[in-house]
Amino acid sequence: TLSAALEVAKGIAEKSPVAVQGTKIVMNYARDHSVADGLVQIAEWNAAQLQSEDLMKSAQAAMMKQPLSDVEFEDL
Repeated sequence: TLSAALEVAKGIAEKSPVAVQGTKIVMNYARDHSVADGLVQIAEWNAAQLQSEDLMKSAQAAMMKQPLSDVEFEDL
């Protein structure tokens, strides 16, 4: 239903833009490559994402039981 789709969209919008775009990139890559190649690419992508401050901000919000909608994530 439309309301269910809007709830999913709201949940995605609350996430880090870096994480959302990264998820899309690795999913598109995995679609056109072998499982082994996809896993290597995901491991490399995840290692690169550790450089983003978004991970620390998300962890702090979780520890403080704050909603992600209150977190100011980095721009892309």
